[in-house]
Amino acid sequence: MHGATPVGWLMAVICAGTGLYCLLSAHRSTGGARQIAAVEGVMLLGMAVMALPTGTVPLPTGLPARDGAEDGGPPGWSAAAWAVAALFPAVALWPVLRPRPGAGHRAHHLLEGAAMGGMAHLWLLGGGHGGPVSDPSPVPMAVPAALVAAYFAGYALRSGSRLASSGTAPVPVTGRPPEMATACRIVTALAMVVMLMAM
Repeated sequence: MHGATPVGWLMAVICAGTGLYCLLSAHRSTGGARQIAAVEGVMLLGMAVMALPTGTVPLPTGLPARDGAEDGGPPGWSAAAWAVAALFPAVALWPVLRPRPGAGHRAHHLLEGAAMGGMAHLWLLGGGHGGPVSDPSPVPMAVPAALVAAYFAGYALRSGSRLASSGTAPVPVTGRPPEMATACRIVTALAMVVMLMAM
């Protein structure tokens, strides 16, 4: 992620903490709530890793995109890089394919997974840190990134206004309280905005 080192660490800590809370909540939840909490947890932990400042955690050999110079092959991605980039869209498909009401929320998860896959793509091209990204077409990538960031910003504002105007809901026996679930979605959406605009 581009930007100052303190900002990267702050993003990493917030995303990691919220992601761990979501995963712990998923362990205590059931049904659709469990799926949503698990997906949000995985997305946030992925963003925490990508938000780490340059050189904090070097990528294992084979993950960055190869340029073909070492093995004489054509430029492209290693199999491990493809697997990492496909992880987040695959995770987002999990609650979509399971029977659960709410077509709008399914579309939200699909967009979330696609955005995470795109960010993982740029992150890997940059060697796993916030260094220069060798994307041959930065302008076409910047336009959809800005549009997706605008969507997540609007989603966070709408969810925040609903959270502020809602009353105190009964605390469930298991899983996340409704207001905490909404707060986790707001954190996820805002982290998406920051990451998309900084990549």
